[in-house]
Amino acid sequence: MLVPLSIHPLRDEAGNILRWYATATNIEEMKVAEERLRRAVQELQTKQQLLDLAQKAAMCWPLNGTPKEKSTFGRRSMQPYTDNRRAAWR
Repeated sequence: MLVPLSIHPLRDEAGNILRWYATATNIEEMKVAEERLRRAVQELQTKQQLLDLAQKAAMCWPLNGTPKEKSTFGRRSMQPYTDNRRAAWR
């Protein structure tokens, strides 16, 4: 893929055009690199979303797998677990 195209005249001292020069730049590699970058960013965003969901899910369940108390909508309260962990860290 050859783009962009640049055309420039070669002029003599009086300003008359002697010759035209044209250059085209191959941007194929740049386009391929941009597509790879776009895909890598998309993959990273997907993995970040999955990690966020996993962290939220881990916060909802105690380590032994049996919830001690239920709150509305079937979610477990984190208050008993966070309080116990804070006390253990002191």
